Amino acid sequence: MAECLRIHKTEILNANKKDIFVAEGKIAPVMLDRLRLTEERIDAMADALYAIVKYPAMYKSLRELGRDEVNNIKWYDAGLKVRRIYDMVLGW
Repeated sequence: MAECLRIHKTEILNANKKDIFVAEGKIAPVMLDRLRLTEERIDAMADALYAIVKYPAMYKSLRELGRDEVNNIKWYDAGLKVRRIYDMVLGW
């Protein structure tokens, strides 16, 4: 997957530009900045994916922490967070 990110970087960046263009004016600029991809961000994602595979201790730790996080999700609370985000984006 890490290599696919690097191989298809131009395609990913072009798709992201289209998505950002469509979202402008509908999403706060600070959120757009977080969604905007650059070559450096794609490389960082690829490096992180590679590190998870290469270093067994990191994989084990992330697997355990991820499982704990998922097991602690309260779907009612998650729904409230999503609702707050919609309200913020829509200005309600």
